[in-house]
Amino acid sequence: MQLHRTLGTQAPGAPTNNGRRLVIAKTATLEPPATEVKVKPTSGLKHLSDEARARATAKKVSKFEKVKVEKCGSTMWTEVHELAKLLREGKTTWEDLSLDDVDIRMKFAGMFHRGKRTPKRFMMRLKLPNGEMTASQLRYAASCIKPYGAEGCADITTRANLQLRGVKLNDADKIIEGLIANNMSSYQSGMDSVRNLTGNPIAGLDPHELLDTRPILYEMNRVLFNNGRGNEEFANLPRKLNICISATRDDFPHTQVQQATVVGEHR
Repeated sequence: MQLHRTLGTQAPGAPTNNGRRLVIAKTATLEPPATEVKVKPTSGLKHLSDEARARATAKKVSKFEKVKVEKCGSTMWTEVHELAKLLREGKTTWEDLSLDDVDIRMKFAGMFHRGKRTPKRFMMRLKLPNGEMTASQLRYAASCIKPYGAEGCADITTRANLQLRGVKLNDADKIIEGLIANNMSSYQSGMDSVRNLTGNPIAGLDPHELLDTRPILYEMNRVLFNNGRGNEEFANLPRKLNICISATRDDFPHTQVQQATVVGEHR
């Protein structure tokens, strides 16, 4: 499967900023598969090329691939809300839920079920480009896990991200809507997608940086993940993709261990 490239094109009559052109970010569109194959709208095959479809439907494919072919995890971006409401209203039970949804597909919404250690509770991983949070965002994250008492906690990850633990499915829809209202999200933070975008942790303050790369990371985050609402074109990549953009003299974000890195340099 090809990965769409993020492009910059100058808008007609666009203003300039200190002599620099302002550009509008957008994504390129893949060519449609050469062979017309009927695919269910909810299948993970929807945005795959012919070659990728053949690999995903091979006999010796992993269970994860089979589950994605049957129904893409992007469906959880709406089903999590529906299931949470049904659970609160008593119209369904935990035992009625699909294990494939709970243990695999919900990871596309950033929800990881820890069945053996914390059954019926999830770890929810967020999206925080460049690892930045405001005080109000941090307070909101804390308010999400406070009701769970000792079973609620948060982790800071190696990709400068935050994970909320102890989350119940019947609360998930409200937590997610609150995250989006606070310019955060959990969608596409797990499974085969672009992971949390990283960069210089002291960008904007670093006296040796060539430029502040945070606006680039924010714009990339907006385009790739549809303002936190999820972008199904990037939801089923061949594997997770770690991206970093840094323009600092010191390699704070460890650019050499990423799958795709943009590093600024003098010429």
